[in-house]
Amino acid sequence: MTKEKDKALSVQDELRNKIQENSGEGEMPDFAFIPVINIDNSSEEKKVDGEDVDVRCKARFVMQTGMEEGQEEIIGDKFQGVVAKVKYFVTKRYEPKPTIPFFFSEEFESSIFNNGATFNIKHKIEGGEDEIEELSYQEFKEKFAGLYKLNAILYILRDEQLVKVRLKGSALSELWNYLKKFNAKDDSVSFHETVFTCIRKKEPQPYNTLALSAGDDKKVDLAEVAKTQDQLIPKSNLVKALGGRVINSDESDDDIKVESIPFN
Repeated sequence: MTKEKDKALSVQDELRNKIQENSGEGEMPDFAFIPVINIDNSSEEKKVDGEDVDVRCKARFVMQTGMEEGQEEIIGDKFQGVVAKVKYFVTKRYEPKPTIPFFFSEEFESSIFNNGATFNIKHKIEGGEDEIEELSYQEFKEKFAGLYKLNAILYILRDEQLVKVRLKGSALSELWNYLKKFNAKDDSVSFHETVFTCIRKKEPQPYNTLALSAGDDKKVDLAEVAKTQDQLIPKSNLVKALGGRVINSDESDDDIKVESIPFN
C-alpha cells in the first residue's frame, strides 16, 4: 500500500512540476515595467523674427517612466551604464498613404541577421484578427524592402536600475561602430561602462543623435550583469504570446519557439 501511495505521490509531483514549469510565472523578471530612454528630437515653438517657429529641442535624453501618457522625464544630455544585452526589432515605416497594415516584430538577437533562423512579425489587421508571420531576416528584407525600419534595444544597468535604450537611424551606426571595439575573444561591451552622450548634428537639417564611449570599468559588477542577462533570456516563449493567427507555418502555435521577449 505504501509503494502504491508513493507512486501516486510521485506522479502527482511530476504533474505539479510540469504545470509549474509551463505556467510562465517563473519566467517573468522581477520588473513589470522597464523605463525606456530615447533620444529627444521633439520640437519647441519659439519666436524667430516675430514668427512662431518650430525649433528642434536641445540635445537631451528623455526617459519614459510608466505606461501612462506623460509619464516621462528629461534626464539631460549624458548618462552612464553597463550594456547587459543588445536586441533588435523592426517596425513598419511611416507611409502617408498606407499600402499594407502596420506591423512590428518581437525583439530578437543579432544572430538572426545572418544565421537563417526565423523570427515573428505581427500584422495589425483593422477590424479582424491580427496575424503572425514567421520569416528569416533575409525573407523579411526581400518581402518588406523599403517598408520597414530597424531599431535596437539596449538593456542597460544604470545606477543599479535596469532601463532600456531605444535607438534607430544614425544612432544605430554609432552603436555598431562602438560594438566593433569589443570584438576580441576575451572582451565584451558588457565588461565595460558605457557613456551615452546626446549630440546635435546640423546636416542635412538639425537633429539630435548619439555618441558612445567607454567609461569607468571599475564600476562594473560582473555578477549583477550576469544575473540581469539570465533574467532577459526566457526559458521558453511561444509565438502565441504575440497574439494573433499564424499565417505561414505548418507547425502548431505550441511548437513554434521564439528566443526573445515579445515586443508588444
